[in-house]
Amino acid sequence: MAAAESILYPEDWHQRLQEPILPDEDGIPPSPGDLAVFLREAVAAALGILPQPVCVALSGGLDSTILAVLAGPDVPALTIGGSEDHPDVVHARQAATAFNLHHDVVFLLGKNPYDLLFQAMADHGFSGALCGDTVDEFMGGYRTHQESPGTLPEVFQEEWEVLYPRHIEPLSVAATHAGMKVALPYLSLTTIIRRIPLDLRVSPYERKILLRQVARELGVPEEIIRRKKVGLYSAGYSNEQLPAWMRTPS
Repeated sequence: MAAAESILYPEDWHQRLQEPILPDEDGIPPSPGDLAVFLREAVAAALGILPQPVCVALSGGLDSTILAVLAGPDVPALTIGGSEDHPDVVHARQAATAFNLHHDVVFLLGKNPYDLLFQAMADHGFSGALCGDTVDEFMGGYRTHQESPGTLPEVFQEEWEVLYPRHIEPLSVAATHAGMKVALPYLSLTTIIRRIPLDLRVSPYERKILLRQVARELGVPEEIIRRKKVGLYSAGYSNEQLPAWMRTPS
């Protein structure tokens, strides 16, 4: 299995995917400060396992910016985008400036974003990558978590069940092809996330509620915390090629 070759952290990632994602009714929810501590420990553990040099896959969104902040300014960040005004590039530059990160942007066009991302990392001499994948599935990061006609527990379960084929498998295959090793720090927190009730993960008005609170405690700019989610699959397009709702205003 390709994922076994490229995903180094969490080491028990395959077992994590088999764990329940719905809340443990007996669990005590972590505070934003507690969750930040758990995340910081996960990032440190990942950096200790990955081969050096390591970079953060920085999209300028909530999840990757938190990882970049916790990794610290000594860990470079890399962003891919189809144009200078692509929303990922704009917000990643904002994050890099706010936290004094060493930051590279690679301008690429193409339809296979994971391939583009990991090959760009390899071409820049990196061997390991911190990636923010998996957090949307268990923290309620998709529009379906708010708009699906199904019940909220059903939606969470459905999104969790397609995590491997939709994200982890293509990520791991692309990383393997590029010779990269990957860490998914958020995936190591499944037992912690299960302590968070669904209404602290998503509401009709806000997604990833507790994670946004973590970002505020870390000093992430509000513009990044509140930006619209566009997803990695937009990265291989220029700003003008994106749907109107995704674009950076001119």
